[in-house]
Amino acid sequence: MTSLRVLVAGEILSELIRLGKEVLQEQRDEAKDVAAVLIAVAFEDLMRRMGSELAGRPKLEQVLTSAGLLQGGEVRTAQSYLKFRNDSLHANWTKVSRAQVESCIASQKPCC
Repeated sequence: MTSLRVLVAGEILSELIRLGKEVLQEQRDEAKDVAAVLIAVAFEDLMRRMGSELAGRPKLEQVLTSAGLLQGGEVRTAQSYLKFRNDSLHANWTKVSRAQVESCIASQKPCC
């Protein structure tokens, strides 16, 4: 049976991704920036949950490289999203492109 906590977390991740997609429909740079933050937060939350549940709360970077959590190309992809997350959450907007935001949105699938 799935716990209420897991269901709520899945709903929140889904809503962040949905809002990111909706905001990105606007072609302004500000919309790209807002969508980047929403998607970066969803990515970070998912990685932290994986770390907490599967690896005992390591640093975010360690979740990406911990044996067995991610495999093959998933590690490189997640590491590139970690840079995206850092740039987005630290408001380095010149380092965040619309294509990156769209790519991250397309790859995010809530775990629940």
